Amino acid sequence: MRKVMIVDDESLVRIGLQSMIDWESRGYRIEGVFKNGAEALEAAKREHYDIVLTDIKMPGMGGLELISHLRQVSPSTSVIILSSYNDFEYTRKAIQLGVKDYISKYQIEPEELFRVLDSLNVSYHEADAVSRPDAESALSSLEAEKARLLVESRQPDACFEYPLLSAWMDKLHASSCRWIMIEPLERQDGYENGEIRVLSLLIAEMFARIKNPIFLGEDKGRLHGLLAVAETPFTTEVLEEMTTEWCATSHEKLNIKTAVFWSSPRSIKDGWHEARSAALQLSRLAFHKEALWMIEDLSPVPRSFEHEEWLELHQLIRKRIAFYQFHELAADLQQHLDEGEHIEPEEWMRLYKQAAHQLSDHLLNDCRIATEYIETFFNGLWPLPDYISKVKSSTQLLRHFSQMTAAAEQYTQSGANTAVWIAKVNEYVANHYASLRLEDVAEHVHLSVNYFSQKFRQETGEAFIDYLTRIRIQEAIKLFRSTSLSTEEIAEQVGYMNANYFTKVFKKVTGQTIKHFKLK
Repeated sequence: MRKVMIVDDESLVRIGLQSMIDWESRGYRIEGVFKNGAEALEAAKREHYDIVLTDIKMPGMGGLELISHLRQVSPSTSVIILSSYNDFEYTRKAIQLGVKDYISKYQIEPEELFRVLDSLNVSYHEADAVSRPDAESALSSLEAEKARLLVESRQPDACFEYPLLSAWMDKLHASSCRWIMIEPLERQDGYENGEIRVLSLLIAEMFARIKNPIFLGEDKGRLHGLLAVAETPFTTEVLEEMTTEWCATSHEKLNIKTAVFWSSPRSIKDGWHEARSAALQLSRLAFHKEALWMIEDLSPVPRSFEHEEWLELHQLIRKRIAFYQFHELAADLQQHLDEGEHIEPEEWMRLYKQAAHQLSDHLLNDCRIATEYIETFFNGLWPLPDYISKVKSSTQLLRHFSQMTAAAEQYTQSGANTAVWIAKVNEYVANHYASLRLEDVAEHVHLSVNYFSQKFRQETGEAFIDYLTRIRIQEAIKLFRSTSLSTEEIAEQVGYMNANYFTKVFKKVTGQTIKHFKLK
């Protein structure tokens, strides 16, 4: 493998070069990544690099000065300029310094880069050729040990030895360590595999700058590392600063929000599994992740709902849904969630799934929503309880449920629901017109009296009392024409206790007196 060094002050360029290319399949290995010439030169003094890809303009020691020093330290190293500068003066100086090629870092294509690299006549010093296998072997062994730890630390009874990691802790005079777990927060469109790879490189680079933390790698979508706890441990404030930097940098550079979880210090003798499990447990309990930069301990320990609390919330859900108050329901549950940070995440999931079930039943049974309207208004949200099951944080839960209630409100206020709603009113009035009150029919369709009156006039163009009066008079006409009942008897049957008042209403509605409709 040819050893490659990357030198650039832009982290996205450094990470991009590492992640966009499968180096090892082409016979190359990235052995060093640095943000300025001074760091790169110190590394080159310690070990030999076959190829250096370097920017020109960097703070402190720039690329041209680095190349000049490399000619003294490692004459056989091949250098390629990666820069956005096209000025002829830079090109001329680079040629004078023996640069092999000059490529724009913002227009680079993998095949073009490998074309240039493969054309290089890389030669090694004898000393380098002797020392290189040992260095590669040590690096390979450490990477293998870290990869093994990531897998074996999942096992509760694992008692494996990690001599290189133990030597790293001994060097820092550390008897214990913290397990670090960095979790990319869920986002609506998900993540591409390459994005997590890039995040992994960015975090590894930030760990390397601090020296103490060691990056282990990615496992099951989360990033893992260790922090050695030395004789003088990092204070909580320093840990918070590190956490804030990692989260802010990943969001700023990659648009990936992260949460960081630290285990409390654990002795190596207790086993690595316990340290990893402690960080994972914090992640599971930390339902309000987007509000966290760092979490080391949860106090008080999250609890379940009390029986009275659950009943109160259950009744609230039922009432809001029964009265079509979907927006208010979402707001109520959000308020409870915001104020209940010490409730188990599983409890919030149970509550919201219960709300989703009740909302589904209401739409299917009371609103009689048809399949085509489910697809139109709810699309991928349906089945509602299943959609709730996919959430992994409080923010995502609130967003999903808000989408559901908004879709339900849109449906119930649309023309698609009008025919069903009016049909229910018509059916109820037809069976109860003689003894019906406005409050009765409003309750039947689960609306407040005021909202029902407003909605009925909006949908039908007439006031409900006028509609009810018309139905009663129509029924009275049928009785006058088909029976020999008296006016008093018919008035009572259609809902009027006062025959004189009934007579006045009848004439107002029909424009005629009762005798025109009586059975001859």
